[in-house]
Amino acid sequence: MISVTEYKKQLSQEEDSCGRSNETHQYLDIETTDNGAGYYAVIKTDRWAFDDREDWIKLWDDHIEPMLKEVNEG
Repeated sequence: MISVTEYKKQLSQEEDSCGRSNETHQYLDIETTDNGAGYYAVIKTDRWAFDDREDWIKLWDDHIEPMLKEVNEG
């Protein structure tokens, strides 16, 4: 049996049209952390653009929730 104790993922997208002129991509790091009472997600980024609410929901549904589910059930 494999037990997951930490999960890290880096996502990338092209720099948005109002973004930084010297950058071609934006990066978003997601990791799980356990403070002793259960895992939670930590999100780190210098810049990440969302077009609408559905983009945030898709990020949660496709990446954050599955990570939390795996580490909390593992």
